[in-house]
Amino acid sequence: MNKKKVLPALEQRIFKIAENYASLIEKRLLEALKETEEASTAMLEINDGIRMLNHVAATLEKISRLSQDNDKGGL
Repeated sequence: MNKKKVLPALEQRIFKIAENYASLIEKRLLEALKETEEASTAMLEINDGIRMLNHVAATLEKISRLSQDNDKGGL
């Protein structure tokens, strides 16, 4: 397995997932703002979405660090 090829490809895929997930969260936020009743489930869904997006961002950061280490000959 060539890490120089795998890490950038994985980073691209995760970045795309993060963008799509952020769009879904944004859409859900806009829907929640239009709702007339206070929906506790809406906030739970939004918070869960933000939490998942945070995990994706942490994964991107880790891949970026691994990629930098790989470029320096660390891996």
